[in-house]
Amino acid sequence: MTRAQAAVVLCNIYGYVTGDVTGSTTTPNEPDVPDEPEKPTQPDVPRPAGAVGGRYDTSVYTVPADANKDGWLTEDEVAAVIAQIMEEYPKGTPWGTEKNYYSKTWGMNGNACAAFAMMASDRIFGDLPKRSQRDAYSIRIGDVTQNRQPHWSVIRAIEELPAAPEYGALYSIDGNVGGEIGYGGGDFGTYARDIKNGGMTVWTRYPAGN
Repeated sequence: MTRAQAAVVLCNIYGYVTGDVTGSTTTPNEPDVPDEPEKPTQPDVPRPAGAVGGRYDTSVYTVPADANKDGWLTEDEVAAVIAQIMEEYPKGTPWGTEKNYYSKTWGMNGNACAAFAMMASDRIFGDLPKRSQRDAYSIRIGDVTQNRQPHWSVIRAIEELPAAPEYGALYSIDGNVGGEIGYGGGDFGTYARDIKNGGMTVWTRYPAGN
């Protein structure tokens, strides 16, 4: 055979014996290392009208209120879940001190009014983290208020006069009002004063950001 033919034969024999059909310098029969799976990227969805806060990572958090799972939360989406909760728990539904609810996000076992507030909050925001805020003008529906008594409520509606929002009103759902679910609320000024003087804490779970 010619020199070239001999080279082809020898290369083929080498390949059959070692499994290295390319004749590379890698270790014979070295197992392939699978590539690291790519983390799913979040689709680039423009900020919709009415979105509150920033955008959360849909691959990390599960948020029931986010109907289209686009990573943005609007008050309309939150209001839809609150409407479901109000239908399920109409005013006068028995809910007393024997009611308990453990929330992983809140990191505690709530009782009575706290149990209802945390349950409703989890129904809306899933596993989004909570944070306190002291700006009365930043209160949004779905936020949880906690006063010194202590009494917990979930903001269900906000009514503002366009020219003077400080004269508006906030409406809430309250657990354990005389052992029942109650629909309460008050004027915005009272909430603002209580928040300012430390008599009330507001917890929000809307994604942080502008």
